[in-house]
Amino acid sequence: MKLDAKTTALLLIDLQKGVLAMPVAPHPAAEVYQSSMQLAQRFRAANAPVVQVRVSFSSDFADAPRPPVDQPTNYASLPPGWDEFPEPPPLSDLVITKRQWGARSAAEHGYELVIPENLCSSSSAEMHAFSFKYLLPRLARITTSDEITLE
Repeated sequence: MKLDAKTTALLLIDLQKGVLAMPVAPHPAAEVYQSSMQLAQRFRAANAPVVQVRVSFSSDFADAPRPPVDQPTNYASLPPGWDEFPEPPPLSDLVITKRQWGARSAAEHGYELVIPENLCSSSSAEMHAFSFKYLLPRLARITTSDEITLE
């Protein structure tokens, strides 16, 4: 899939220590991270923007979401450094800190989305398969990171 480097940005979302330490399927977190970094390097080489998005909160979690839900997050159980990137992002990358589930509502704002399936994983292989079969194809074009070329 050919993408225009002048009008395309790569968004890498939640590739931080705490998220990468979670058990995921079908793609192991280490593989998702390595393949994401390889794609990011291709974007940088083509002078296309790379945006790294992480979730983080203040030390007292005062800015963390606390909606009335059936399975609330226990923020106090997060290990030290959970919100850090495994490697410092290059200065050329834009770093965004989010405080909610969503990083950017790109589809709702009319942006064209391309999602490399191999750069995503979920809490279960079934959840991942469901998302890529029924949800994400309605919002984006699905591909793999190896199929992305920049012109």
